[in-house]
Amino acid sequence: MAVDDLKKSLAGGVIAPLYFFYGDNEPALEEAIRLITAALFPGGAAELDIRQLNAQSQGPGDILQAVRTISFFSRKKLVIVRQAHHFKAPQWDQLKAYLKKPLGSCCLIFVLLLDEKKDKARLEALKKFGPALAFQNPKGDRQIAQFVKAQLARYGKTIAPDALAYCGAILGESAQVIAGEVEKLALYCGERTAVEAADVDEVVCGGGRGTIFNLVDAVGQGRLEQSLELLGGILGSGVHPLVVLKMIARQFRLIGTARLMLNQNEPSSRIGQRLRLPEFVVKGIMQQARGWPAERLGAVFEEIFAASSLTKSSRADGRIVLERLLLRLTELRA
Repeated sequence: MAVDDLKKSLAGGVIAPLYFFYGDNEPALEEAIRLITAALFPGGAAELDIRQLNAQSQGPGDILQAVRTISFFSRKKLVIVRQAHHFKAPQWDQLKAYLKKPLGSCCLIFVLLLDEKKDKARLEALKKFGPALAFQNPKGDRQIAQFVKAQLARYGKTIAPDALAYCGAILGESAQVIAGEVEKLALYCGERTAVEAADVDEVVCGGGRGTIFNLVDAVGQGRLEQSLELLGGILGSGVHPLVVLKMIARQFRLIGTARLMLNQNEPSSRIGQRLRLPEFVVKGIMQQARGWPAERLGAVFEEIFAASSLTKSSRADGRIVLERLLLRLTELRA
């Protein structure tokens, strides 16, 4: 079941008694919960008819008690169980009878941090009981653009095409980071409805805050201490180390493309068309590319691949892996 399907069903007055929400796109997931809450309590949420539980500290018995408690002020009550991926098979077995026949007087939402590929078997088992909605971080430029536009629309804002491309280049694929920066952009623009590239440059990159562009720029200039400081800021904002690694890899792919075209004496206009980024962003990437000899970029990607494998296949601390990567890249640049 897609999120758009949820919106359609809610618009038609259909609210399922049971949902499974999963994925790492927290802003979109919370928005879906707000939509269901608004549909259940159109006159305003009655606090006594909403129960929030956490699977790390509360078990199946607490859930069953919550869903069976009579609502106080509304026709239905809402029960949200967060961190439900921590439940083991025996705990799900205790809930199985209810999941097969949920009460119509309650809407029960399980929130799980699961991956569609890695946790496919678990998800398929849950889908037998009720609708399962995926809330994944945006992947690739197109999905990033859609998410940025959707977030800005909540504030009544639109965004120019070059500004949107700029966001994709510097924000990466973390929905949480994107949502935070979009909120800053909306506040910065005030009464203006259209967000321009200059706004993105001032708000997102102003003061050299922790963006991947700033991070890679620091590495390219051999400023290890600054790159480590920027890394700390990015991780501190809640971005997962693997997401940071993917963003670093994307930035170096842009640098590699620019470096190749520079070697072929291509004009900046052609490089800009190829990268599909605002002119002043392309200039920055070209500057970074000039600082990286083509023969060293192969070693850069080897280091990135090694860091990715280490992070995925072991219990190594992601931050330490990234710090080691920045050290190696700085050495390659020297």
